[in-house]
Amino acid sequence: MRGATPRHNFSQGNHTTPRAKHLILRKFTFVMMISLFICTLGYGVYLVFARLEEQKINTVVVEGSLRFLRREELTELVQDYVQESLVSIDLKQLKQKLEAQPWVSQVSLQRQWPDKLIISIREETAIARWGEKALLNQEGQSFEPESGIEGLMLPRLSGPAGSEALVMSQYRQFNQLIYPLGMRISTLQLNSRGAWTLKFSTVSDGLGTVNVKIGSKDLLQRIQRLVSFLQLRGASLINLSDIDLRYKNGLATRSFISQQVATIQEKPDE
Repeated sequence: MRGATPRHNFSQGNHTTPRAKHLILRKFTFVMMISLFICTLGYGVYLVFARLEEQKINTVVVEGSLRFLRREELTELVQDYVQESLVSIDLKQLKQKLEAQPWVSQVSLQRQWPDKLIISIREETAIARWGEKALLNQEGQSFEPESGIEGLMLPRLSGPAGSEALVMSQYRQFNQLIYPLGMRISTLQLNSRGAWTLKFSTVSDGLGTVNVKIGSKDLLQRIQRLVSFLQLRGASLINLSDIDLRYKNGLATRSFISQQVATIQEKPDE
C-alpha cells in the first residue's frame, strides 16, 4: 500500500564483534597463565619439601659448660633421632628425653640448615647432698645421678620426704648468717617433729665440728643469738663440742672438758 512503512527483518542469531572476541581471548590467556604459574609454584614447593624431607642430620653440636655430663654420652642419646630428616625430627620428644637425664637442668634445640642439629645444655648445679644418693639444686629440687657424687665436698641435708625445698631454703638462710664469720655448715637436719639440728666448722683451719641444737621455734632469732655468741669468742671454736639454742634468753654450750650454760637456769624449749 502507498504510504506504508517498510518492514525490516533482523536475524535473531547471536553475533559477536571482533573486539569482544579479542577480550575473551585475552581473559582466557590470562587465566591459563595464572593456572600455569600456580602449578609451577606448587611443584617447586613440593620439590623443596621433598628435598628437605630427604636431608639427614650429619652433624650434632653440643653447646654448654659441662662438668659432669660428657658430650659423647649426649650424642649417643640422640642417635635414634639423627636417622630422621632435619625437618621431621621430633624436637619436643628429644628435649624431654635429654631433660630426663639427672645432670641436665634445661635443654634448647635448634635446626641449622642444611644438616646440623645444635643442642644447648644447662647443667644442674649441686648445692648439697640429700640422703645417701641424691643431690639438691638451688631450688631444693632433688636429682639422683647414677655415679660421680662420692667425691663431691657438699653439705649434707636431710629431712622427711617432700621437705627438700624447705630444708634447702633454711640452709641458705642459716648459711647467710654464719658464713661471714668463716663458718661452714656441714650438715643440716629436720626431724619428723619439726626440730632442726646442724653441724658446722671453720672454713679456714678445719678444727672440730660443733653440734648445734636449734629446735623448732624462732629459728632465725636463735641463729642470730648463735652469731652474737661466736662474735664474742672471736669466731673461735676451740674446745667447743655442742651448742644448745633451745632457750628463750640464751644458750648452753658443752666443751670437751666441761659444760657451761650461758643462760638462766631453765629447761630447753623445743
